[in-house]
Amino acid sequence: MSSVFNDRQRAVLTAFAEAAFPAVPGLPGAAEAAIPEGAFDALFATADTEVADLVRKAIFAFEHATRVFDFTLRGFSHLPLERRIHVVERWESSCFYWRRMVCLLLKMTTGIPYASTPVVEQAVGYDRLCQHEEGAPR
Repeated sequence: MSSVFNDRQRAVLTAFAEAAFPAVPGLPGAAEAAIPEGAFDALFATADTEVADLVRKAIFAFEHATRVFDFTLRGFSHLPLERRIHVVERWESSCFYWRRMVCLLLKMTTGIPYASTPVVEQAVGYDRLCQHEEGAPR
């Protein structure tokens, strides 16, 4: 499988996932879920190059927006977790449509691999081993 994202982009996606999906009672956060290496790449491995390019641009915009709008010298992925959570919440509820859409795109990009981790599947009661009783209709 070829790489869709470089190491820096994967680091930003991991930082975004940790902020977008923090631990709550009964459900582990993205940091605890340990999204497997290559999960983000696998999601877009067969997508059109235009789609992957759009995601890469969204990653770049989100990473550097904190430097512009928050007047900090650090990119999003270098902020402390609490600050990153605050940034994601601000983007989710922004009055600017494109800000919300970038956040939603990144949430989808990180949310699918997060929700597919075994620890999250177990926490929500999903069982991949669907066993049918003998003679039961399928």
